[in-house]
Amino acid sequence: MKIARQHAVSAALLAGLLLRVALILALRTYAGGATGAGAYEHAEIAAHVARGEGFRFAFYNPTPLLTSQQAPAVPLLLAACFGVAGIGASGAYLLMELFQAALACGAIWAAGGIGRRLWGDATGVAAAWVVALYPPLAYAVTRVQAVNWAISFFMLGTLAVMAAWDSRGAASGAPGERRHAIVWGCVAGVVLALGALGEPILLAPTVLAVIVLAVGGAARRRAATALAISLVIVLAPWTIRNALVHHRLVAVKDTFWYVFWQGNNARATGTDKLRVAPATAGALAWRWSPGGMERAMDAARAQAKSIDTVIPPADLRVIENTPTEIAKMGWFRTQSLVELRADPLHYARMCAVRAWEMLWFDPTNPRSFAAAYRIPYLLLAALGIIGMALGWRGLSAEWRIVAAMATGVIAVHVCIIMSARFRLPLEALLAVPAGHALARMAGAVKSASRRGLPA
Repeated sequence: MKIARQHAVSAALLAGLLLRVALILALRTYAGGATGAGAYEHAEIAAHVARGEGFRFAFYNPTPLLTSQQAPAVPLLLAACFGVAGIGASGAYLLMELFQAALACGAIWAAGGIGRRLWGDATGVAAAWVVALYPPLAYAVTRVQAVNWAISFFMLGTLAVMAAWDSRGAASGAPGERRHAIVWGCVAGVVLALGALGEPILLAPTVLAVIVLAVGGAARRRAATALAISLVIVLAPWTIRNALVHHRLVAVKDTFWYVFWQGNNARATGTDKLRVAPATAGALAWRWSPGGMERAMDAARAQAKSIDTVIPPADLRVIENTPTEIAKMGWFRTQSLVELRADPLHYARMCAVRAWEMLWFDPTNPRSFAAAYRIPYLLLAALGIIGMALGWRGLSAEWRIVAAMATGVIAVHVCIIMSARFRLPLEALLAVPAGHALARMAGAVKSASRRGLPA
């Protein structure tokens, strides 16, 4: 059974990789430069790095400054691609998208491991196949965005923390279990720290996972300590760099208050954009061919408006004339606190809006209106609910880790800001109970066929 499972997961890895490469080559977003590939800030920073000018970005500034506006992983990788194929070259974006396709294999493999630990081999195989073939996850690699990094490292980190927990005896504190917990705690810390260097939102589920480990027994407390120490060690070089640049502690990014303002200002929608026009949404509703859907979404993106457009011109001049990036972020902090004090219930309403968008769809993102995204998500959600209902009684104790990791991601987005792409790591995790539902259905069909009964 073990060999058969390995072969089935390997087949899912290959299928997922080939599907993603095929989409990259078919949609050719890499040929549209930074805008076509969705690289935006990452591309600007990467170009400065590739030219030897340092990690710089012009955040509301006439000239680029040394920045912490983005996490380092994606811009540095894109800079490496620029070094190989040329700054801004289509070939560089193609290399980056192919790297993202390869990175997605980590999420496929991790889904298989999480499913096996929770419900057994059949669920692991089915979960790997769901992540491999789920259209929104496959499409994601055609855009150079931090979420691709987040999906894989979130899933791999969840699996590593589950291994550190190891419900088969880690709570006993025996020497072998202590070593096991410490080693896997270190692995989890490194994986989640690397994830945070691409998407610092992963620090929130990491904190909750450490807490769950810490209350789980002697060996698990050691795992929690090992995880925390290794996390700090991996983050330390970038955090020290930020301290030297900004003269204050910035763990990964300095944009918390900017993003908080985007999601919660007086005219906020809960995301970083204004609502999509009804005519634009209607044009996307039933696009099925990849090329036609991509052209329609490109047109919709061109019409999409950032929430930043609501900043009054006088305030915009103040931000632009503020000399440092940290001071500019301070403007957003001050403005956010002023608006919170003026209308405390507005923040509660925005949290409720984002909670609904987390369950349903983001009305400011063009992809949310495409049937090619809506229908797969609704099917995944239905299967996930069925899988959790069917598997609740036989669930491994490691579900606590999965719940903590999911809760951390949900809490960040409900409390700060939401976007359609921010839910993708959770959709990858939802593939696990969806895989369990499919495995149970397949098992029922097989049992019925063996008994000679109608399926």
